[in-house]
Amino acid sequence: MTTDPGRLPRNLRSIGLLLLGLGTIAIWIFYLAPARGADAARGWSATPCRIVSIERILRKGKRSHTKVSLEVVYEYTAAGRDHQSSLYRFGGHVAEPEISDALGRFRSGGQAFCWVDPADPERAVLLQGFSPKPADVAFAVSCLVVGAGLLVTSLLLSRRIIAPPPGL
Repeated sequence: MTTDPGRLPRNLRSIGLLLLGLGTIAIWIFYLAPARGADAARGWSATPCRIVSIERILRKGKRSHTKVSLEVVYEYTAAGRDHQSSLYRFGGHVAEPEISDALGRFRSGGQAFCWVDPADPERAVLLQGFSPKPADVAFAVSCLVVGAGLLVTSLLLSRRIIAPPPGL
């Protein structure tokens, strides 16, 4: 039984390309798209809004861990119509002690300012800024690093493999 000496580099290259693609998509979803949204929101209009509800949500996670999140709903008027939104900040990651700060700063029924996209009044955010979830960004960067490492390894291996002479 003969084995193909170029099989390992090809497999490593395939897995490396797959991980690079996955990492690129993850970086876009978890970091670049929310960062672009936060940057665009700097030019949005400050609009008075009313906090409909704000609460700390406790969800049971894996292995008896409790996940804490912030859920906020607010109403505002833009382009002559009433709208409702629940986007607290781009990126979606809000953790303690910021959750406690938000609960102290905003109250259900209270007034605040939100930032509304003048080109699309359905789009609004309560706080300008960006907060990616560190684990999501770490996953994306890990995929990129491992994928690049596998591509380099496959390149080095393919250069070291010498094809056997014909007839052997």
